[in-house]
Amino acid sequence: MKQFEADDLRDLARLIDSAIESDDERVKRAFSRLMTIVALVEAQEDRSKIPGSIESLLDHIDTLTLRVRELEIKEQQRELPFSKYSQAGDLLN
Repeated sequence: MKQFEADDLRDLARLIDSAIESDDERVKRAFSRLMTIVALVEAQEDRSKIPGSIESLLDHIDTLTLRVRELEIKEQQRELPFSKYSQAGDLLN
């Protein structure tokens, strides 16, 4: 079985987005049937055997987003002139 690459995942995401946004009833029906099949298969699968699932990728993105926000907050706090770390002498210079 072929290993999926990053571009494959992007292509799949574009296809899913197109299907969700489509006004064509045939596309909507086909997408609905596909999602039904996916739900049935997922219900029967052992989740521990699925390596590199999209769900774990989304969890990783959430973690990275949180870390970036924390770094942005720390950077903003560092830029504040009256932070608790400022000394009186710093304000006179």
